[in-house]
Amino acid sequence: MIRPYHPKSRIALLRVAFFGMIFGLPSAYSFGFPAAVAVGVVMALWDWRFRVLSWLAVGGAAFAVWLVPFLFWGDQFAADGIRLSRTSGMLPAYIGAAIVCTWTARRLFGSVRSSDGR
Repeated sequence: MIRPYHPKSRIALLRVAFFGMIFGLPSAYSFGFPAAVAVGVVMALWDWRFRVLSWLAVGGAAFAVWLVPFLFWGDQFAADGIRLSRTSGMLPAYIGAAIVCTWTARRLFGSVRSSDGR
C-alpha cells in the first residue's frame, strides 16, 4: 500500500495531472471556442454599428451565449454518473472573460474613429 506522503504517490498524482491536462485542454478549447467566437462576432457587429464597445452589450452577449446551452440542457447533475452538466458554473467565466477582453481591447486600440468623424 502506498501512503499519501510517499514519493511514489506524488509521482502518480503528477502523472494523473499531466494526462488530465493533455486530454482536457483540447476538449476545453473545443467547448470554449464557439462561445468566444459568438461573443466576438456580436461585439464586432455592435462596434461596427455604434462605434463603441458597451459594457452592457458585452455582458448581454456573454449572457445570451450562456443562456442557449442552459435552456437546452439545463443544469443537471446526477450523483450516480448518468448525466453531468454544470452550465450555471460557466456564467461567471463567460461574463468575466468578455469583460477582460473588452477592457484589453479598449486599452490596446482605444476609441478608434474613422477620418470623416463617423
